[in-house]
Amino acid sequence: MAKNKRENLIVKYDSASDSLLLIAKKGKEESFEEIAPGVSVEFDKKGNVLGFEILKASSHLKRSLPGLAKKAKEFALAR
Repeated sequence: MAKNKRENLIVKYDSASDSLLLIAKKGKEESFEEIAPGVSVEFDKKGNVLGFEILKASSHLKRSLPGLAKKAKEFALAR
């Protein structure tokens, strides 16, 4: 089982381009794969995941926020 390293996640938002970058590992991007419209996974030369880029992030998040808020509330109540 992989060790949870969530504390190392770097989140960057560029309001000019409305893009959200989630950096899981530092390194040079060699390639990327679009896994959904406007959502890409970035890889280093060994194929390791470096992070994710979400274009038009505000529209993606607007659709996700109600579900995220519900999950956060459920999680808080369960603790």
